[in-house]
Amino acid sequence: MLKKIKVWSLSSLASVALFTALMGVSTQSWWSLYEPDVPEALK
Repeated sequence: MLKKIKVWSLSSLASVALFTALMGVSTQSWWSLYEPDVPEALK
């Protein structure tokens, strides 16, 4: 039973990692996609 859970979790992790790699977006760059509104005085 424990072996099935371990295999399932590893394959799920691999699938998520593969999907992320295929998207071409790393987890670090997700934070750079968010750009807060800059006040006009700072532009």
